[in-house]
Amino acid sequence: MPNNEWENEAVTEYWLQYYLVDGHCSLCGNHGMIDCREVRTPAGHKVGRLNYCICPNGQTLRYGKGASAFE
Repeated sequence: MPNNEWENEAVTEYWLQYYLVDGHCSLCGNHGMIDCREVRTPAGHKVGRLNYCICPNGQTLRYGKGASAFE
């Protein structure tokens, strides 16, 4: 859980400014998860992972209010 409301609010404001396109998240497509598990550096090192998005859907999943949708 975030330490205070300001943290979530700051993340949401950043997302609204840079990643909201026509009502949809341009990072995850409103799924709440960003899957980059197959990402590799130019040298071939595997660095990707499954991440929660910073959008409201991802924040909801991160804090356990909707995680069952991805099980």
